Amino acid sequence: MSEMQGGRFKHGFTSAGIVQAFSGGIDLIDAGAESSVMRVIAAAVLGGTASVASGGKFANGAITGAFSRAFNDEAQHGAQKNSGARRYAARQARAALGSTTMPELESGIYPFVKDAALIGIVEVSDLWLIDTSGEQVLHYISIGSGLDVGARYSREFGAMYLPTTQAIPGFAGSFDVDGTLIFGGSGSLLGNPIGTTPYLAPSTSGGPSFGISVGAGPFGSYTSFQKVYSYDEAPSHLPLGR
Repeated sequence: MSEMQGGRFKHGFTSAGIVQAFSGGIDLIDAGAESSVMRVIAAAVLGGTASVASGGKFANGAITGAFSRAFNDEAQHGAQKNSGARRYAARQARAALGSTTMPELESGIYPFVKDAALIGIVEVSDLWLIDTSGEQVLHYISIGSGLDVGARYSREFGAMYLPTTQAIPGFAGSFDVDGTLIFGGSGSLLGNPIGTTPYLAPSTSGGPSFGISVGAGPFGSYTSFQKVYSYDEAPSHLPLGR
């Protein structure tokens, strides 16, 4: 694959190897789904970053990483292979957990974790809102676009004032900052739903990122509720004090 793209074999080997080495962590992205485009995007960003770090081209590494993830881990036939069978079974088990009924939460400040993948100017993210009093985690998926451009994966930690559970789903606007060259950071502040609800849910977040991206300015997104999980069911990368 890498040779056909005009790259050196070692760069393709490095990209595929790094993607497989971090496959367990990638599995935690969009954890409620058996197969996920978000995990393929994250693998592409990781593969491209690994290629640049080894002296190759980002695009070649991204394609190698995406193909490696899509055909070795996400596809149904990937589950037939010993290397991916256990992880595929784990994703199937996670997909059966949780409830699709959105709970009502009391107003207050809630911590959250946002896992986001940016390709071009489009960002797709998992938002994990942590309800410590109820020992549950609400999972949302968001898609949006702004002035950030590039290819990167980020994990942001933040806090949100929530007047009602209904304040999160729908359209929202925020101000985002992003600067990543192999490794870097991203963040956002004052994310307020607009248009669909009368509620405001100001928030701030920031965290590490990898890939190649840059930008600062307004960001618009649409967020939808997916599932609610108990602490025991929630993905292991969330800071739940378990």
